[in-house]
Amino acid sequence: MKPQKAMGKSGADISILHWQGFRLHMPVRSLTGQAYVFRVNVSDSFVACDKFEYLLTDKEQARAARYRKLDDYQRFTVGRVALKLLLAKFANVPANKVVVQQQGAEKPFTELPVSFNVSHSGNWVVLAFSALPVGVDVEFINNHFSYRNMLPATFHPQEIAYIEQSSNSLEQFYRLWTAKEAWFKKEGAGVAGELWRENMLQNDSVTCFAVDGRHTAAIACTGKAGVAAALDFTIS
Repeated sequence: MKPQKAMGKSGADISILHWQGFRLHMPVRSLTGQAYVFRVNVSDSFVACDKFEYLLTDKEQARAARYRKLDDYQRFTVGRVALKLLLAKFANVPANKVVVQQQGAEKPFTELPVSFNVSHSGNWVVLAFSALPVGVDVEFINNHFSYRNMLPATFHPQEIAYIEQSSNSLEQFYRLWTAKEAWFKKEGAGVAGELWRENMLQNDSVTCFAVDGRHTAAIACTGKAGVAAALDFTIS
């Protein structure tokens, strides 16, 4: 697969990935410094989650039950089941042996030799896997969102100029926002008060891409590694 346009010299360009269908019985190459990115349609996958309920710990099931909105409950359930199934595939272990840990607000982790990150928005869950630290973020593009008040506190001056000079400022805002979120998640750092310091236009380790026509996303890899494959996964 040809890597999509990266941040940095090409600016906040966005690419449509050529999503390839994927089933768990299909082989995957060994994890390297490059990343695999998956998109999972929540509506298509949630119906099959019942038969994988055994993968969720009591703590995970209790967390899911605390969500008041059905959408949030479904996104968490689909995201956690997909994560465990895919981690098992990459690590070559039974899915019921995959233990996902999390300390406070820090990003989840496992003892497996696989780095991963998960994000969800709207009807999509996006997951990234690599041998090296990786971060991913996806956002629904809300055409009515008033973003300009956020710019001074969250964007580098060069980024602000780039957004304001764009023919579609709102989309560029979302692209740079997801890029920042992905990069900070990869670094394992909190974002409060620090977003404006990092200029994503000069960061070659972050790549923007489209999940569909209404959702934009970004993946941050370690170094200048790119995406080895973009895969469409349905829990079934």
